[in-house]
Amino acid sequence: MAGVAVILITTKSASNNEKASVTFEAYAGVQTRWRKLDLMQSQEHFPVATDVPGQGFNYAAQNTDWQDEVFRNAAIQNYYLSVDSGSRKVSQTFSANYFSQDGTVIGSWYILWVPVFCFRRSTVFRQR
Repeated sequence: MAGVAVILITTKSASNNEKASVTFEAYAGVQTRWRKLDLMQSQEHFPVATDVPGQGFNYAAQNTDWQDEVFRNAAIQNYYLSVDSGSRKVSQTFSANYFSQDGTVIGSWYILWVPVFCFRRSTVFRQR
């Protein structure tokens, strides 16, 4: 059975005879790992893993929780600014969005910056 999805995207624009309006939205937060896995300690793992022959490495002496070493709490933030204005014949909209996300895995991140400018002019053709 196949799934079908429809996504409709509309953009905000200034309407006729509208005074300038400014919209600002912001949020910030902290992300955490969603779950910590319950793994064996080195003493539990030692009977399963043996030393590498000739290397002399003692696995039982190591007790590193790699989940604590790899994951972190990470900041996330988003800012959105929009300025709209218009008249009977012309409308303009400027918007900008900045999104920043430090990844929960150390060394990962994501930044998005999207500026948009829209200018519309209404032209009326009259028939003679």
